[in-house]
Formats: sequence, structure tokens, C-alpha cells
Amino acid sequence: GVVIENCRIHHMLNRTFDDQSDAHGISGRWGDTVIRNCDISYCSGDCIQFDPDRVSSGRAVIENCNLWTGPLTADHAGFRLGQRPGENAFDSKTMPTGDRCEVEFRNCILHGFKQPGQIVNMAALNLKENVDAIVADCVFVENELALRVRGPGERGGARVKITDCRIYESKLGIRAEDGIELLKITGLGFGKEVTERIQFVKGKATAGYSNVGEYDAPPMEVFSSGAP
Repeated sequence: GVVIENCRIHHMLNRTFDDQSDAHGISGRWGDTVIRNCDISYCSGDCIQFDPDRVSSGRAVIENCNLWTGPLTADHAGFRLGQRPGENAFDSKTMPTGDRCEVEFRNCILHGFKQPGQIVNMAALNLKENVDAIVADCVFVENELALRVRGPGERGGARVKITDCRIYESKLGIRAEDGIELLKITGLGFGKEVTERIQFVKGKATAGYSNVGEYDAPPMEVFSSGAP
């Protein structure tokens, strides 16, 4: 059981922008983890990633956090002013079988994951493999993909519930892949700057898909693109 609270984690940079290697803000094995009131940014890997070794199961709750990247304001390590490091705000990796891992996001802001040349289909939340995910009361801003949710594959498939979230200034709101078996969306708002709202690729929507209460989100009243 681990609680990480009221922390600022930033500039976790490995190698260079053109030849970057993972450096995550928080990483480790699944267990019983709470990450609360944290600001995590400028990571050449992910802000948060569980479990790179794929040998554990458990639960993580991430609440009231600001997970982001953006253009660097100065040179750091092998990265240069103006370059935008990073892959995802969160990436789930799990054992392919056994107990499903669980992750829950509550009241988080996730923004800035849109830089070309780092990974294909960059997303704020990359939810995949043998995981049950809940995303509630979160705001996504300025991402290539706000959520990438991935269905069955050789390591399992995610089951995802999205409730009362908003997406702004993004190329694509939700990319649903591989015939994801459960994707329940309730009360999702889209800003007018979102190019495409929901896209199904490598498989059609299944009986486990629903989208209730979608709406046009009002303009953001207050938003800071960097740390407070």
C-alpha cells in the first residue's frame, strides 16, 4: 500500500528528443497505490506507468492530479528549448492472464500529449491489456488522442468506463481499437475544437459499447497550460 501525495515531479528526461528513452514520473508494480494532488510533467516516457515488467496485479487510484507535457522552456539533459517530450500521461501494462488490474482516474487534468515523432497514436490515457479502468470528472486538453482504449489482444483487453469528462482542443477524442468488449461512456462533453469525437479502428463497436448523454462542452473558463 503506497500513497504519493502533494508532489511535483518533472523533467524526467533520458537521452534526446530524437532518440529518447523511457523515463517515467512514477512507475512500478501494481499493488494498492494512491496518487493524489500531484503535478507530473516533462517525462520522456509516461507521467505514470504500471507495470513495465508485466508481473503484478492490483489497483491504482489517481485523483486531483495535473498530468502534462509541453514545449520545454530551457535546455534540459539532452533535450532542447521548445522540444516537447513525452509519450502518455498514463500507460497500462499488465500480466496477460489472471486477476484483472484496476485503475481509476478522478478529477484530473491531462494535457499536451500531441508531439509528432515520439510514438504513433499518442494519447493522454493509453488503456490497454488486462485492466478495468474508470475515468471520472476529468478534463483533457490539447492532445493528439484524449483516450486510446484497446480491446482484446495477446495480453488481454481493457474494459473502460468514462463518466462526466470533457475533451478540448484534440485531434481525436476517443480511439477505440480491436473490438473493445466494454466501453461505457456517460455525460461526455466535447469542445468545438475537437476534430473527431469517437473512432473505431481494427474492429467495430460491440454490444458492450454505449454512449449516453454526449454534449457540446462549454468553453473552458480557466486553464493553465503549465504548472501552477
